[in-house]
Amino acid sequence: MSDITKSQKKLIWTIIRKNGIDVDMFRDMLEKDYGTRSTRKLTEAQAAVVINTLRAYTGEEYKPHMRTWGITAKQIWKAKALADDLGWDKPQRLDGLVKKMFYGKDRIELLNKQEATKLIVALEKMVIEVENSEKSYA
Repeated sequence: MSDITKSQKKLIWTIIRKNGIDVDMFRDMLEKDYGTRSTRKLTEAQAAVVINTLRAYTGEEYKPHMRTWGITAKQIWKAKALADDLGWDKPQRLDGLVKKMFYGKDRIELLNKQEATKLIVALEKMVIEVENSEKSYA
């Protein structure tokens, strides 16, 4: 396995800065998916996956297999990051909230863009409540 290339590191950080991605959220994703908070410790193959993920998250990469009316990859990533902030380590927790909020939908992937926005706003409020020690959703 070869180490991440200089051009891959440069591209990752260019995408992050250009799109205003929260660095702590990015490092949390790296730690969760690759067991490291540093891009220097990624392999070349892992870096390629990270770059594709960031491109999908920022909308730089068009994915023709995705429906244009449905939830975006960026919205899914944001919702899952907020669920992680709440301490939800199982995807069923997020899908359970979707089922509770939206009649007839039991998975985040079934939401449209407007519903996804409502879900993200609700999750953001829940995170604030947890941070202020008002409630616990764990």
